[in-house]
Amino acid sequence: MKVLQDLNGVQPSSGAWARPLRGRGGVRRERKRQARREQFLDAGLDLVIEEGLDTLTVARLAASLDVAVGSLYSHFDSKAALVSALQRRALSQFLAELSEERNLAGRWRTGERRDGPTEPGPHAALFDILVVQTAWLRDAARRPERHGLMDALLASARPIPSIREARALESALAPLLAVLADVVAVAVTQGALERGDAGQRAQLMWAAVRGLTHNRRRDRLQPPALQADALTTSLLWTLLVGWGAEPEVLVAAFALFTSWRE
Repeated sequence: MKVLQDLNGVQPSSGAWARPLRGRGGVRRERKRQARREQFLDAGLDLVIEEGLDTLTVARLAASLDVAVGSLYSHFDSKAALVSALQRRALSQFLAELSEERNLAGRWRTGERRDGPTEPGPHAALFDILVVQTAWLRDAARRPERHGLMDALLASARPIPSIREARALESALAPLLAVLADVVAVAVTQGALERGDAGQRAQLMWAAVRGLTHNRRRDRLQPPALQADALTTSLLWTLLVGWGAEPEVLVAAFALFTSWRE
């Protein structure tokens, strides 16, 4: 009875009752805000595809959506902030797709193949490196507009002007760099490569592959041996042999990779 009396004494406007309701309302508002932000980013990507990155501004995006510029400035306070948000989202999407692709390649390698599973070992570890390192090249061919956003984030030779922006870039890249380093570290553990700095090796390969991605623009007039895919194969072969991969093991890894791509 006393409990009922105590409860009856608590008014709906009191803190004990009102705080959970305000909390739920805050969550709903934040979800709505994030959904709106995603709509803005979707529209921004559409503009990039249609008109190019250079023409994208907060005002241009507002006009395309027929909304007040102020409503966009509450999400992106400048063109730089808008472009940065698009780039970080592109990186996040690329990483999610890379994770899915790695899982598919792993399942294929360990059993879902016509000629039977491949046991873990040095050539399987090198196969994983090839899958991960060539993903950037495949993404450029499959989603050129989105890929261009990521490339613009990384391709400028100018230093990032502020420590805040530099930290934001490193935070966005950290999950991808961790994946790249992890497959190299596993290859060392499996005896496929000699010991060395996995993070440095991963970034050297990735930077070189990113550079060769730009070379694809020249493929139309180049002989097969000088096209981007062939140059990437030669690049990865040279680096991996230099880090201790046995040529015959690497041949097996490339054969496995070619079979998976087919």
